[in-house]
Amino acid sequence: MELNRIALLKKAYAQKSMGNYEKAIELLTQFRPANNHQDSLWVVKFSELALCHFLDKNFESSLAALAGIRNESIKSEQFYDIRLLKIVNLNSLYRFEEAKELMESAFVDCHLDCSQVDMIYRKRYLPKRRNPETAKNLSMIIPGSGHVYSGRFGEGGINFLLNAGALSFGVYHIYYGYFFSGYVIGFTLLHKFHSGGMHRAEILAEAKNLRDMTRFNESVINCFNRNRKIVLMD
Repeated sequence: MELNRIALLKKAYAQKSMGNYEKAIELLTQFRPANNHQDSLWVVKFSELALCHFLDKNFESSLAALAGIRNESIKSEQFYDIRLLKIVNLNSLYRFEEAKELMESAFVDCHLDCSQVDMIYRKRYLPKRRNPETAKNLSMIIPGSGHVYSGRFGEGGINFLLNAGALSFGVYHIYYGYFFSGYVIGFTLLHKFHSGGMHRAEILAEAKNLRDMTRFNESVINCFNRNRKIVLMD
């Protein structure tokens, strides 16, 4: 029975390493440790389940998995990783106050300087979430403005010019009586540039959110790991 449980766990590890997070989550859900919260495999199951949910960008599910781990069952070497995973999940949900409090409590427990935490969580350093729906709507009203909102100024300018060019082409040909080329070519291009620009603005907003949050979480992880080395050396 124990060998079967370990084999199932190893299958989940393999799926995780290949980036098949949904399959890994499915296997970990099937994994049944002994009916004892003190069982070390119980902690492994939920910590791995939380990590797979995080990598699959299911941050609420990741926090729920971490909530299944009892503090008294966590070994000292697992403490830092579990606490850090909670922090980056909270960051990814833009719950910065909670993440900061959790990181400060970890630093206090280890007798570390909390000023580093204050520096990382200063308001000017926090990622600002771009709403993909807002980016889409902005580009619907003024072509290219959603791209600018998402931080892509050059691409926004190009999108505006493409839309203006297609509109000008259509109006010019209709004015001089070339109705077929004006309507079929000009306004077909305008529709494609306009709808494509809206969709592109939505994608850019999501990409910027991911890029900014990844960079911020990396700074948190680096700070956490740097101080963990200090504690372990002591």
